[in-house]
Amino acid sequence: MKTIDPPLQKITIGGLTLAFRESGTPGKPVMILLHGLAETSAFFWRPLIASFNDDYHIFAFDLLGHGDSDKPDEGYGTHRQTWLIKQAVEALGITPAVYVGHSMGGIFSTYMAVRWPEHVSRLILYDTPLPDSPRKNLKTIVRYAPLKSSLMFTPLILPFILRMVFSSIPFFRTTMKLALITWRIPYHTHLLNHEYMAEAERHSPYALFENAQSVVLKTNLIQELQRLNVPTLIIVGDNDLMVPVAEARQYVRLIHNAELVVVPNAGHVSLLDNPEVFNSAVKSFLEKT
Repeated sequence: MKTIDPPLQKITIGGLTLAFRESGTPGKPVMILLHGLAETSAFFWRPLIASFNDDYHIFAFDLLGHGDSDKPDEGYGTHRQTWLIKQAVEALGITPAVYVGHSMGGIFSTYMAVRWPEHVSRLILYDTPLPDSPRKNLKTIVRYAPLKSSLMFTPLILPFILRMVFSSIPFFRTTMKLALITWRIPYHTHLLNHEYMAEAERHSPYALFENAQSVVLKTNLIQELQRLNVPTLIIVGDNDLMVPVAEARQYVRLIHNAELVVVPNAGHVSLLDNPEVFNSAVKSFLEKT
C-alpha cells in the first residue's frame, strides 16, 4: 500500500519558489522540518509526522535545489538558504516554532537559532555535523570517511568539472548508493529501496555540490555555539560516521541547555533506522517545561 504524503504547496520568496508540505493540527504548536542533503520533504519525515500529527502543526520544506523547490544554477550558501526559510515562515505566519533539522537541515536550523532566535522555540538537531573551520572540517572528513566514498568529496576541490560529470552520466546513481552504504547513512540497508533512491535523486547537482562546499568551506557554527540559547536536543545514531558520538558530546558541552540522545542500531538517518526510539526521545524533550 502506497503511503500518501501531505499535499504539496508552494510559496515564492524573492523570486524563488519553495515547496512545502503541511500536516498536523492547526492551532497546535508549530514544528518545522528541514531535511538533509539529497533529501526531500516526502519519505524522509514520515515516521516523525505520523507520531506528532495530533500535537503539532507541521511544515516540512523542500530546501532550495531539492524536491519540488526551484533549482537555480547558483546561490546555495548557508545564509541564503536559511534566509529563504526565515522569509517563508514569516510570510506563512508560523513563527516561533520547534525546528527539527536533519544533517544539513540541522545546520540551517542552528544558523536560524543563532541569527534569529525569536523564530526558534526549541531546536532538535538530528544527525547534524556542525561545521567548524574549513581545516578542521576537512580533517574530520579524512579521519572518518570510508575510502570508497571519498569520491563524493572530490567536487569540493574540482567543483566546476566534476559536478558536470556526475550530473551527466548514470554512474552518479551508483556512486550515490555506494556512498550511502559506506557512510552508513541507513544502518539498515534494506531502507535503500526504489523510493528512497528516487527521492534522494530529486535535487540539482549544483545544489548538491554548492551546499556541500558552503557547509564545509564557508560555514563555521562551532565558534558561535556559545551564542545559542535555545533548548536543544542532539540526536545521533550510534553508528553514524558523519556525526560520531564523541563529536556530538562536544556539541553538548558547547551549547547552553543542550542534551544528547544516542539512538541504538542507527546510522545517519536514525529516524528511519529506529523510529520508535527517535520519536520517544523527541517527545520526552518537547514535554519538558
